[in-house]
Amino acid sequence: MPTGLNARAAGIVAAGLADADRLGLVGHRTDAGVQIVDAGVKAAGGDEAGLLLAHAALAGLGEVWLEACGTPPHHHRIHPASDPWDGRCPWPIVAVESEAPIAACLASQYAGWKVSE
Repeated sequence: MPTGLNARAAGIVAAGLADADRLGLVGHRTDAGVQIVDAGVKAAGGDEAGLLLAHAALAGLGEVWLEACGTPPHHHRIHPASDPWDGRCPWPIVAVESEAPIAACLASQYAGWKVSE
């Protein structure tokens, strides 16, 4: 797997686009060459599309999964988050684990730069 964060994320997205029909993704390139991936705005999307998007946002440096509210954690090292719904949460909980949280959560998701066309 590539070592640069962007290259890692691009590889994850490319693998997802190769399975776009099953995942409910729609991808297209703009005239400027920018790859746009719709994982649930106009495209069908779904849980797996969302997990792929989260995995790409972490540049593959973490594990992402869904848990039902009120169930024991997937991994013994994970501490359950506080549950204000007391096990009656109406949607699944997104759980994330990373051995490299600074790179996965800060470096690969920094949003302080300006985007323009």
